[in-house]
Amino acid sequence: MAHIGAARMGCDDAPVHRKPCRISVLFCEPNVPEIVLAVGYGILKSEVFTNDVRTLVKRAVKSVQSGIRWRHGSAEKHLAKRKARRQLPASATLADYEQIITTIVHDPQARVFVYWHEQRAYPTVVSVIDGEHWLVMLDESGFLESAFVIDRPERYLMRPQFQETGVLEEILR
Repeated sequence: MAHIGAARMGCDDAPVHRKPCRISVLFCEPNVPEIVLAVGYGILKSEVFTNDVRTLVKRAVKSVQSGIRWRHGSAEKHLAKRKARRQLPASATLADYEQIITTIVHDPQARVFVYWHEQRAYPTVVSVIDGEHWLVMLDESGFLESAFVIDRPERYLMRPQFQETGVLEEILR
């Protein structure tokens, strides 16, 4: 929906008054914050759009499926943290931790989310391993941000920062 003028319609069609601008474009998607672009002579990119989010998620997941990449020094810190929180046994190795991550990002029925933080999208894959819900979070390039057990997944994943995008097999089509 695009129109010129001082008012634009929100997802609920209630008028919202804004200062006049040349173009105001509103995209209404479930679980996505309102995205409004206002420009003088072109369109400025304000947020990642829904189709671009799916593309971003697909690219990041395929990247980690082909090989886990950690930022320098972070693998050991994450492994130690998982052991300290008893999410992994004290004897677990980095290879053990990465095997869990690999299993999750290859599970066709894993739930896929985007975690939004400071207007950045972090592809996130959630699956059950040995009765525990594991979350794997990536950056836009497919580098591992974190992987950990979620104690109360139904509550944790309902936070407004999480946008569910589907199941892994759908996303990778």
